[in-house]
Amino acid sequence: MDPSGGGAEVFLNLTCRELLLNPRTQDLTCIQPSKSKSTGLLSIDLETHKSKEIISDNVIQAAWSQDGRYLAYTVTRDSNHDKKLEPYLGRSLIYIKDIVRGNTIRVGPGIDPAWDPRKPQLFFATPRSRQGNKIMSYSLASRAFKEVIAIKDLPKDLSQYGVPFATKLSLLRHPSISYDGSRLAISAYGSTALLITLDLHKPDKNNIHVEDFAPESSFEHLVWGPNSHKLAYEVLTPSGLDQLAVLDVSTGNREIFGDIRSGIGYTEPAWAPDGKHLIATRTYRNRAKGIYMITLGNQRIRILKPGYYSKPLWIRVLTR
Repeated sequence: MDPSGGGAEVFLNLTCRELLLNPRTQDLTCIQPSKSKSTGLLSIDLETHKSKEIISDNVIQAAWSQDGRYLAYTVTRDSNHDKKLEPYLGRSLIYIKDIVRGNTIRVGPGIDPAWDPRKPQLFFATPRSRQGNKIMSYSLASRAFKEVIAIKDLPKDLSQYGVPFATKLSLLRHPSISYDGSRLAISAYGSTALLITLDLHKPDKNNIHVEDFAPESSFEHLVWGPNSHKLAYEVLTPSGLDQLAVLDVSTGNREIFGDIRSGIGYTEPAWAPDGKHLIATRTYRNRAKGIYMITLGNQRIRILKPGYYSKPLWIRVLTR
């Protein structure tokens, strides 16, 4: 869907718990739910509408590298993962498949795979432990692992960030790397959730920034904009409502979409290539109510597709 005009609409008889777009081929990748006959990954050609299985395993997450050559995915041995609010970390493994050569690399235990847009380097969260978990990176070039940040690295005194009470953090999730590769955003779970950014050019404790906090809440679906200084993310409130926030990390200014009193929320944000628009699923009392386009700045919101739709993607449809 292009924000400047119309688009073609294609209906595929598939049920997907998540959709991704291969940046190289522009094919769709479908993660099938655990109740389907196959729980692997399907690749869908948008021109022929034909699908083929590319991973045959119990996949719960996937992420394409920027060049579309490498597919990172998370596999779980927990058969009830669809019924849980978060996947069972202790039984999840991350793999990387080289689509060109066809070989597969076992990265190890972890979840939330996310690629550096500039190079074949994967970031992910390690399993929970008594000391808390870590965000690690794995380089395909050197086959080397590197600890990026751990819970113990986060500041203990949060009063400087406006948090007036003590918080105990237990888990780091959802790493997201900016398009220019300079910043890492992560969500820290605990009694008070924290949204953290880290300067990857100087990854030390002095370059850890608390961008947002929310008591008894969590931050989900962290997505950097194309300009690398705006970050869209969900704030899952205690009521269960998803608010959508867009933060300018260079100024600290943010726009908030969704209202707890009215019961209207927004979830699953996706950026337009121009960096001026978002599409997201609107919810009413936690039920999907269509896909909407949001214009940043003037906060204009218009409906693109009414009904029980979710998991929006930006796909430019070219007609010949």
